[in-house]
Amino acid sequence: LDSPFKGLSRLPVPIYEALRRSTMVSFNRLIDFCIEQQVDFLCLCGDLYEVEDRRLGGPMALQRGLWRLHEAGIHSYIIRGNHDPEDGPHAQLKWPPTAHLFSSQCVEGIPFYKEGEEVARIYGRSYPTARFQENILPEYRRDPMAPFAIAMHHTNVDGNGGHENYAPCRLGELVASGMDYWALGHVHKRQILHEVPWVVYPGNLQGRSMKEQGEKGGYLVEVRDGQVDAIQFVSLGEVVWRELKVDLTGVEAEEEMLRR
Repeated sequence: LDSPFKGLSRLPVPIYEALRRSTMVSFNRLIDFCIEQQVDFLCLCGDLYEVEDRRLGGPMALQRGLWRLHEAGIHSYIIRGNHDPEDGPHAQLKWPPTAHLFSSQCVEGIPFYKEGEEVARIYGRSYPTARFQENILPEYRRDPMAPFAIAMHHTNVDGNGGHENYAPCRLGELVASGMDYWALGHVHKRQILHEVPWVVYPGNLQGRSMKEQGEKGGYLVEVRDGQVDAIQFVSLGEVVWRELKVDLTGVEAEEEMLRR
């Protein structure tokens, strides 16, 4: 949230201004979508803002969004990642009682109740520090009484290239863990690594450079009788990066170039 988009300031002013606002707009779209769909809860898997920048825009946008969810009766579950670790210089803000920020000391299991009955258990652990390179998968232990187990983890699965190898783990470990759904953060590319149990990188809400092409957003997951009944990608990004090829063969003037 509130990414400065460094290195892109030479773009035309209207385009740069749209980029500068895009992370906030995309996040607000996410909150709007959750409220419109009346989801039960939202999972946010780390790197929500850059603590080292000490910018207030990101934390305040997050705070406003979570309070809007609270007012709509929607819970939220948050873990910290390598860009917003526990020991970073966080702004001291008041968070709603329906927002649970997971501990950085151990994996917690938080029950979610609907109409007085526990329908899910959400597990997670925040990063204590930015360069967190410990494999904490053994800490994720499902309670056999949990009706549906969701595990939130900010991790690099199988040493995915192009991303720092923080909290590394193997796909086989995730599949064998006994969890029903792994909600993953850290890797910006949207991908479903496994089905039943589900292992899912939703990617980021807004592409931040030409390297992050295509539609960005999140996943709406519907659960029935302890199983994933449907999973749907929801496009939320304000700006979509695409690489286009334009044939300028024979062009001799700028007007023709612009027309093409």
